[in-house]
Amino acid sequence: MEYEIKLVETVKEIEYVYQTMQDAFREYNKYDTPSSAMNEKLSTLVDSIRGGAEQAILVYINGKPVGSVRFKEMDEASLYFFRLSVIPEARGKGLAKKMLEWLEEYARDNKKDQITCRVRKDTPQNISFYHSNQFEMEKEETIINKDGNVIDTVIMAKGTTVFV
Repeated sequence: MEYEIKLVETVKEIEYVYQTMQDAFREYNKYDTPSSAMNEKLSTLVDSIRGGAEQAILVYINGKPVGSVRFKEMDEASLYFFRLSVIPEARGKGLAKKMLEWLEEYARDNKKDQITCRVRKDTPQNISFYHSNQFEMEKEETIINKDGNVIDTVIMAKGTTVFV
Protein backbone atom coordinates (compact mmCIF):
# COMPACT_ATOMS: atom_id res chain seq x y z
CA MET A 1 0.00 0.00 0.00
CA GLU A 2 1.37 3.36 -1.04
CA TYR A 3 0.68 6.18 1.37
CA GLU A 4 1.95 9.71 1.87
CA ILE A 5 1.91 11.87 5.00
CA LYS A 6 2.01 15.61 4.48
CA LEU A 7 2.05 18.61 6.79
CA VAL A 8 -1.01 20.74 6.03
CA GLU A 9 -0.31 24.09 4.38
CA THR A 10 -3.27 25.17 2.24
CA VAL A 11 -6.91 25.96 2.95
CA LYS A 12 -7.89 23.04 0.69
CA GLU A 13 -5.79 20.70 2.86
CA ILE A 14 -7.43 22.13 6.00
CA GLU A 15 -10.78 21.30 4.40
CA TYR A 16 -9.55 17.71 3.94
CA VAL A 17 -8.55 17.58 7.62
CA TYR A 18 -12.03 18.76 8.56
CA GLN A 19 -13.74 16.23 6.28
CA THR A 20 -11.65 13.25 7.44
CA MET A 21 -12.32 14.23 11.05
CA GLN A 22 -16.06 14.46 10.42
CA ASP A 23 -16.10 11.11 8.61
CA ALA A 24 -14.04 9.39 11.31
CA PHE A 25 -15.81 10.84 14.35
CA ARG A 26 -19.34 10.29 13.02
CA GLU A 27 -19.34 6.84 14.68
CA TYR A 28 -19.37 8.54 18.10
CA ASN A 29 -22.83 9.99 17.41
CA LYS A 30 -24.28 6.78 18.87
CA TYR A 31 -22.65 7.46 22.27
CA ASP A 32 -24.69 8.97 25.09
CA THR A 33 -22.41 11.99 24.79
CA PRO A 34 -21.32 12.43 21.15
CA SER A 35 -17.89 13.81 20.34
CA SER A 36 -17.63 17.59 20.24
CA ALA A 37 -15.65 17.10 17.00
CA MET A 38 -18.96 16.89 15.18
CA ASN A 39 -19.82 20.46 16.19
CA GLU A 40 -16.51 22.05 15.24
CA LYS A 41 -16.73 24.60 12.46
CA LEU A 42 -14.48 24.53 9.41
CA SER A 43 -13.89 28.29 9.75
CA THR A 44 -12.60 27.80 13.31
CA LEU A 45 -10.20 25.10 12.14
CA VAL A 46 -8.96 27.25 9.26
CA ASP A 47 -8.38 30.19 11.62
CA SER A 48 -6.58 27.99 14.17
CA ILE A 49 -4.19 26.41 11.67
CA ARG A 50 -3.59 29.55 9.60
CA GLY A 51 -3.10 31.54 12.81
CA GLY A 52 -0.45 29.09 14.07
CA ALA A 53 -2.36 27.88 17.15
CA GLU A 54 -2.16 24.30 15.86
CA GLN A 55 -0.89 22.24 12.96
CA ALA A 56 -2.15 19.15 11.18
CA ILE A 57 -1.03 16.35 8.94
CA LEU A 58 -2.93 14.41 6.31
CA VAL A 59 -2.35 10.85 5.20
CA TYR A 60 -3.16 10.02 1.59
CA ILE A 61 -3.63 6.72 -0.22
CA ASN A 62 -3.34 7.04 -4.01
CA GLY A 63 -3.76 10.80 -3.71
CA LYS A 64 -6.96 10.58 -1.65
CA PRO A 65 -6.97 12.05 1.90
CA VAL A 66 -8.00 9.24 4.26
CA GLY A 67 -6.71 10.37 7.65
CA SER A 68 -5.51 13.32 9.69
CA VAL A 69 -4.31 14.38 13.09
CA ARG A 70 -4.04 17.82 14.65
CA PHE A 71 -1.29 18.83 17.06
CA LYS A 72 0.34 21.67 18.95
CA GLU A 73 3.27 22.31 21.22
CA MET A 74 2.11 22.42 24.82
CA ASP A 75 5.39 23.55 26.33
CA GLU A 76 9.10 23.15 25.70
CA ALA A 77 8.95 19.44 26.49
CA SER A 78 5.75 18.07 24.98
CA LEU A 79 3.66 17.84 21.85
CA TYR A 80 -0.09 17.34 22.27
CA PHE A 81 -2.09 15.71 19.49
CA PHE A 82 -5.83 15.37 19.08
CA ARG A 83 -8.58 14.36 16.66
CA LEU A 84 -6.58 11.43 15.26
CA SER A 85 -8.85 10.42 12.39
CA VAL A 86 -8.95 7.64 9.80
CA ILE A 87 -12.03 7.36 7.61
CA PRO A 88 -13.89 4.07 8.12
CA GLU A 89 -13.06 2.55 4.72
CA ALA A 90 -9.31 3.10 5.26
CA ARG A 91 -9.09 1.56 8.75
CA GLY A 92 -7.09 -1.56 9.51
CA LYS A 93 -4.20 -0.56 7.24
CA GLY A 94 -1.89 0.81 9.96
CA LEU A 95 -2.42 4.45 9.00
CA ALA A 96 -3.12 5.69 12.54
CA LYS A 97 0.13 4.05 13.65
CA LYS A 98 1.98 5.71 10.75
CA MET A 99 0.64 9.11 11.84
CA LEU A 100 1.79 8.44 15.42
CA GLU A 101 5.26 7.54 14.12
CA TRP A 102 5.31 10.78 12.12
CA LEU A 103 4.34 12.75 15.25
CA GLU A 104 7.06 11.04 17.29
CA GLU A 105 9.69 11.92 14.69
CA TYR A 106 8.42 15.50 14.49
CA ALA A 107 8.54 15.76 18.29
CA ARG A 108 12.10 14.41 18.42
CA ASP A 109 13.20 16.78 15.64
CA ASN A 110 11.73 19.64 17.67
CA LYS A 111 13.38 18.55 20.94
CA LYS A 112 10.16 17.36 22.61
CA ASP A 113 10.49 14.66 25.28
CA GLN A 114 7.00 13.26 24.89
CA ILE A 115 3.80 13.24 22.91
CA THR A 116 0.45 13.21 24.69
CA CYS A 117 -3.23 12.90 23.92
CA ARG A 118 -6.55 12.82 25.74
CA VAL A 119 -8.78 9.78 25.23
CA ARG A 120 -12.38 9.34 26.28
CA LYS A 121 -12.62 6.71 28.98
CA ASP A 122 -15.70 5.25 27.30
CA THR A 123 -13.63 4.24 24.24
CA PRO A 124 -11.64 1.23 25.50
CA GLN A 125 -10.72 0.33 21.91
CA ASN A 126 -8.90 3.67 21.59
CA ILE A 127 -7.14 3.25 24.94
CA SER A 128 -6.03 -0.24 23.82
CA PHE A 129 -4.75 1.18 20.53
CA TYR A 130 -2.52 3.67 22.35
CA HIS A 131 -1.34 1.01 24.81
CA SER A 132 -0.36 -1.18 21.84
CA ASN A 133 1.76 1.73 20.61
CA GLN A 134 3.61 2.06 23.94
CA PHE A 135 1.56 4.92 25.36
CA GLU A 136 0.98 4.89 29.09
CA MET A 137 -1.84 6.38 31.13
CA GLU A 138 -0.57 9.42 32.99
CA LYS A 139 -3.78 10.40 34.75
CA GLU A 140 -7.55 10.40 34.61
CA GLU A 141 -9.47 13.65 34.36
CA THR A 142 -13.09 14.66 34.11
CA ILE A 143 -13.50 17.57 31.74
CA ILE A 144 -16.30 19.70 30.36
CA ASN A 145 -16.03 19.65 26.57
CA LYS A 146 -16.77 22.51 24.17
CA ASP A 147 -20.42 21.47 24.07
CA GLY A 148 -20.74 21.70 27.87
CA ASN A 149 -20.83 17.93 28.42
CA VAL A 150 -19.00 16.22 31.29
CA ILE A 151 -16.56 13.62 29.90
CA ASP A 152 -14.30 11.17 31.76
CA THR A 153 -10.93 11.08 30.02
CA VAL A 154 -7.48 9.57 30.26
CA ILE A 155 -4.26 11.44 29.47
CA MET A 156 -1.91 9.12 27.59
CA ALA A 157 1.75 9.82 26.94
CA LYS A 158 4.75 8.33 25.21
CA GLY A 159 8.37 9.38 25.52
CA THR A 160 10.22 10.27 22.35
CA THR A 161 13.78 9.77 23.56
CA VAL A 162 15.74 7.32 21.47
CA PHE A 163 18.44 5.38 23.29
CA VAL A 164 21.36 4.30 21.15
